[in-house]
Amino acid sequence: MGFRDKVRGEASKTFKGLVIDDMPSGNVVLRPMLRLSDEETDRITALQKELNDLEKTEGASLSDVRSLLVEMTLVLADKPEGLEEYLSEFDTAEMVALYRLWAKETQASESKSRK
Repeated sequence: MGFRDKVRGEASKTFKGLVIDDMPSGNVVLRPMLRLSDEETDRITALQKELNDLEKTEGASLSDVRSLLVEMTLVLADKPEGLEEYLSEFDTAEMVALYRLWAKETQASESKSRK
């Protein structure tokens, strides 16, 4: 195993993302921010800002919050095919929980690398 393989292996282990393991089409990984392209990072950042603005808006609908969270999840997914249908069974509370779990899991792996 060469040096590059060691680095790639360490990066894969440290920045692995959140795995959805019960998709009919197989595992889907919700990637950490460090694993996104520049375009995907820009899109997630814009969606997060939109979500924050929406949360401050009086009378914001739960369906709007849920829609943004679904869109964010699709951007984060390494294989988004079939994911929107899978997420259709998640209510808003479950989508918020999914987003928080992703944030916790990916933040934890990124902060471990800084120790």
